[in-house]
Amino acid sequence: MGVINYFYNNILLKRLFSSIILIIFALYLNNKGGIFFFIATFFALVVLSIELYKIFDIKIYQPIFFKNILFYATFFILIYLNLYSFFFIAYAFGFIISFLLLKHKNLFILLSYIYILLPLLLLLFL
Repeated sequence: MGVINYFYNNILLKRLFSSIILIIFALYLNNKGGIFFFIATFFALVVLSIELYKIFDIKIYQPIFFKNILFYATFFILIYLNLYSFFFIAYAFGFIISFLLLKHKNLFILLSYIYILLPLLLLLFL
């Protein structure tokens, strides 16, 4: 009985099993491709953005968060429609608008454009 309680209470094993399930799900979506992969990547972007806000103790219900999510959705739609020239203009515009709205406080939110959004968009380009 002690071995079962050990495995049940061990957080590392829970994380291991959940990561295996997520890897299988990610590989399935990658194989499926198309709109399913775009939607899953967008949801991953939203979850990662929420986690970034939680790390820095900033409330999610702010206009800057919703503005960023709107820009992210625009980027994903432009990539899905293969409008790459408009994508680069929109990316620069979103980055500049975020910089101006923040007025030099909470500049880490700009990291979401570089640290979270850019790798996921590059994944979509692949």
